[in-house]
Amino acid sequence: MQIFNYAVSPYEDWHQKAWSAALVLLLLVGLLNLGARYALRRSAAGGGT
Repeated sequence: MQIFNYAVSPYEDWHQKAWSAALVLLLLVGLLNLGARYALRRSAAGGGT
């Protein structure tokens, strides 16, 4: 919600903060996705141990 509020604001510096926050959010989701894939692949290859 904060990213949206900053994106629709009339201030250019808030737009930059919104883009930065969106990038950080995407990177965080991507890292969590990769971590989950690694953990699942490792548990499946190890027989669940």
